Amino acid sequence: MPEFVKLINEDTKPFDFHQNNAKRIIQPGEDVIVPWNVACTLLGNPNIPDIAPANERTRMYKKLRQRYNFGDGLMHEDVWDEKRPKLRVFDIEDNRQVIMLIDDPDGNHLGEFNPNKGSVNKQTDMDALQKQVAALTKQIERLAGNAQATPSEPAAGNTDSPTAVADGPGETSIDDVFNIPTASEDDIATADSPQAVTVGEDAPPPDNTAAKKAPAKKVAAKKVAAQK
Repeated sequence: MPEFVKLINEDTKPFDFHQNNAKRIIQPGEDVIVPWNVACTLLGNPNIPDIAPANERTRMYKKLRQRYNFGDGLMHEDVWDEKRPKLRVFDIEDNRQVIMLIDDPDGNHLGEFNPNKGSVNKQTDMDALQKQVAALTKQIERLAGNAQATPSEPAAGNTDSPTAVADGPGETSIDDVFNIPTASEDDIATADSPQAVTVGEDAPPPDNTAAKKAPAKKVAAKKVAAQK
């Protein structure tokens, strides 16, 4: 029994699906290894019979067309040819193509593929298992190689901008980070610039010549003494 099969995307656009709550994408011309039940979910079990009154094969074919956004009676059959997935399935044990239900709604190839085929002996089981392991190992190595691929260089961006912009990284000067508002000697702090200060060599020295105002109590005491 092939626990895993190989899917090959023969379309010119990527094909995506979900497996174990994770999104997988098959690029044009690429292949992936999936469990047999996943292939049946995507493309239909090729061994479903079409016996009245259940007609399970016909019902499954309609469900597959709905899955890929085709409306029976609402769209022309040419539209289905555009929407249907262009995937081929292969048994990885003997590399034999499996005609899935979506490609054979009338059941012309019904019974040609038996996923529950028995093994002749233990050696046959071992050989089949080794083929599946080899195919899965190759798939893992390719995925690991794609994950470790060196990313492309980032865009140069607008280097005249003091901050990073959408088209790439910019340059920030240390003076721009610590940009303190300053004022000249004639500037007066206002509500719009309450913290404007004069800095550097042009800052005036502090004015210490202003006379201090005498306390009110001492002045009043002097007036009383003069009247006496």
